[in-house]
Amino acid sequence: MGLVYDLVVIIVFALVGGAIGYVTNVVAIEMLFRPKKPRCLLPGKKLCIQGLIPARKEALAKRLGEVAAKYAYSDTIRGRYQERLEKEVASTVRDAIVERLSGSGIRSALTEMLLPGIAEMVAKAATPLIMRLVEEASKRINIAEIVEEEFMNLPVEDIEKIFRQIAGRELRFIEIMGFVLGAIIGLVEGIIALIV
Repeated sequence: MGLVYDLVVIIVFALVGGAIGYVTNVVAIEMLFRPKKPRCLLPGKKLCIQGLIPARKEALAKRLGEVAAKYAYSDTIRGRYQERLEKEVASTVRDAIVERLSGSGIRSALTEMLLPGIAEMVAKAATPLIMRLVEEASKRINIAEIVEEEFMNLPVEDIEKIFRQIAGRELRFIEIMGFVLGAIIGLVEGIIALIV
C-alpha cells in the first residue's frame, strides 16, 4: 500500500490505544469512589459492585484510628505535645494572674514591677499539676475510637474531595500514563498489523 496509508494506520492504532488506556484509567479511578452503594448486576444480590472507598469505609476508619492512636501515643509526639502544652498552660496561667491582679485596684509601680515575676512563679508551680491532670485525662481518651467515629461520619463525597485534594496530581498522572501506555501498545499493534 503506500507510506501515507501505513502512517495513518499506525497513528490511528496509537490514538485508539491511547484513548482506551486513558478511559480505562479514568474509569478505574472513578471506581475508587463509585458506585457509592452496592449495585447488583444479577438478581438475588449476586455479582454486586461498589466503589472501593464506600465498600471498605469501615475498615479504613478502623485502620486510620489505629494509626492515629499509635502515633498520638508515641513518645516523640507526647513529648512535643507536652512541651507545647506546658508553654500554653504557663502562658494562660500567667495571663489570668496578670488580669486578676491588674483589675484588683492594687496598682502601683511596685505591683507593676513584681506582677510578671509573681505570675511566672505561680505559672511554674501550677503547670506541673495541670499537666498531671491533663495526662490522666488523656489516658482515658480513646483517640482511635474518636478518629474512627469521625471518619465513619464523613460522607463519601467528602472523603473523595479530601483524597483528590491530596493525590490529585498523582491521579492525573495515572490517567495520562494510561494514554501513553495505551498509545505505545496501539503503536506496536499498528506496526504488527501492517507486517502481518
